[in-house]
Formats: sequence, structure tokens, C-alpha cells
Amino acid sequence: MRVRPLAAVLLGLLAGPVIAGCGDDEVAGGDGDRVTTSGPLVPSKRDYISQADGLCAFYETRVEELGKERFGLNAKDFKVLPSGQIVFRAGHRPSDAAIEDFVLGTAIPNLREELNEVRGLTPPAGDGAAVAAIYDAASRAVDRLARPSARRRRGQGASRRSSAPREVP
Repeated sequence: MRVRPLAAVLLGLLAGPVIAGCGDDEVAGGDGDRVTTSGPLVPSKRDYISQADGLCAFYETRVEELGKERFGLNAKDFKVLPSGQIVFRAGHRPSDAAIEDFVLGTAIPNLREELNEVRGLTPPAGDGAAVAAIYDAASRAVDRLARPSARRRRGQGASRRSSAPREVP
């Protein structure tokens, strides 16, 4: 199994939303009308997406701010390439150990909290099973990020593959 370097995961988190559905303005198959039942109000797809986007934005900003505080980075200190590779400005790349510590101790717990919050939203009528499947898949992905890689279990540190972050002048 190929494991992505934690640095790529970290700055991917800093660069944009990770939980499925965040930032997606498309309302698939819905007309946006509010649907009510004899019970509590059920949101339209548009309302559900808006609520989820609000939560995603909150957690994205929180992790970004914690990362900036922890590493003293700003947007000019790194660039995320279309391939997902992160390129740091010379002298601004955190150590692999610091990145791993931040991902495991800060980013992943925030992702789990975000996922729990979004899961707690009432899904649009008829979309409960699909929404649950999306969040189950996202939860499994977060669990995979949290597992130690074979390399770390052997005590060899983070990978230096070509997709690993690098510095440029």
C-alpha cells in the first residue's frame, strides 16, 4: 500500500476543504424547495449544502489558523501544485516530525469533529442513505490518515518520495 506523505496531507488541509460535500454548490436533482413533514422541518438540498459549507469553512479556517500559528507559515511560504505536491519557499518547510505531530494531534482530531458536526445535520428528504455513505467513506479516509505507516512503525521517519514537500529558492 502506498502512503501519501503526511506533509502533503497537512498542507492539503490548509489549502482547502477535505470533507466530501464541502464547497459543492451544485444541488444534484433538487429544485431547492423546502420540504416539510408532520415532524421537524427537513432542509432542502440547497439549505443542507449551505449548512455543511458553513461548518466546513469554520473547521478549514480553524485548522489553517492553528497551522499558521504552529509553523509560522502564510500563503506566500508554500504553494500547492495541481498534482497535490507542496513546494515550500526556502527555509520555510517544517520538519517531517513537526508535520506528523500537527497532522496527528491537530488536523485529524479537527477533521473528526468536523465530520461529526456535519453528520449531525438533518439531511434532505430521501438523501439520508447517500449522505451517510459519503460520511462513512470520509470517516474511513480520516481513520487511514491516522494509522501509522509501515515506515513510521519501523522508526524510519517520513518518506522523501517525489510527491513529498520540497523547498525552492
